[in-house]
Amino acid sequence: MEILASVLSFAALVGAWLYAVKQLPTVHAALRHALGATVGLVAMFIVAMMFVFIGVFAPKGQNAAAPENAVSPSVALLESLQAPIQAQAAAKS
Repeated sequence: MEILASVLSFAALVGAWLYAVKQLPTVHAALRHALGATVGLVAMFIVAMMFVFIGVFAPKGQNAAAPENAVSPSVALLESLQAPIQAQAAAKS
């Protein structure tokens, strides 16, 4: 699955690059390709991040698919921020 995701990310790079180059026919060729490369890199980054968020890609040393009982980092952060607030509220009452 990671290979397919990598190929799709690269396809996003090439596709966005070619699309940008074809949309800018009046611009100098070097600038046209520089802008196309930039647009392609942004498109590849967006596609790669999409695969990270759905669990296809994972940080080194972790499984790509998270276990069902795992707490997401955003939930853990929210819980850690709520704990002091709840403690203050309990101390006041």
